[in-house]
Amino acid sequence: MPISKTESLETKEDLERVYNLYFDKIFRVAKMLLRDEANAADAVQETFIRVYKYRASYDHKSSFNAWITTILINECKRQIEKEKRITYIEDYETVKELSSDWTKEWENKELAHSLLKQLEEPIKVPIVLKYIQGLKIDEIAKILKLNSNTVKSRLAFGRKKMREHYEEERGEESL
Repeated sequence: MPISKTESLETKEDLERVYNLYFDKIFRVAKMLLRDEANAADAVQETFIRVYKYRASYDHKSSFNAWITTILINECKRQIEKEKRITYIEDYETVKELSSDWTKEWENKELAHSLLKQLEEPIKVPIVLKYIQGLKIDEIAKILKLNSNTVKSRLAFGRKKMREHYEEERGEESL
């Protein structure tokens, strides 16, 4: 159940419940943005520290999901600036040992990562927030401090670019 408008984040149980509800969601977003599991874990950890530290500033009129995602996005940006490069490391040897069904799923995820990697950050972030985090356009607009029409435009452009990159990759494979 999402965090209600009247409850606080004061008790250990409240914080633990929020952690359990949101960890998987925001970890996936962090991993997509940072492309490194260790950096994503650091960003998520820092996000929950900031949620606790700034819990009094949460406006119960707005979506908690949008608020925590905003904190996460800002933390990811801090990490990117700090490192000045994005590292994407995956263990391909493990994939060879797994079943073909899982391998196919892995390949699809790799393709999605590859297509996202080719997008500029202003286009990639709305795509990740919409299709991976499942946020609504108005929530994305609020998080990124953009007009809703700008978000829609970036989503359309991002889908178009991903489709073009996909078609290019498919064309190269058939040669």
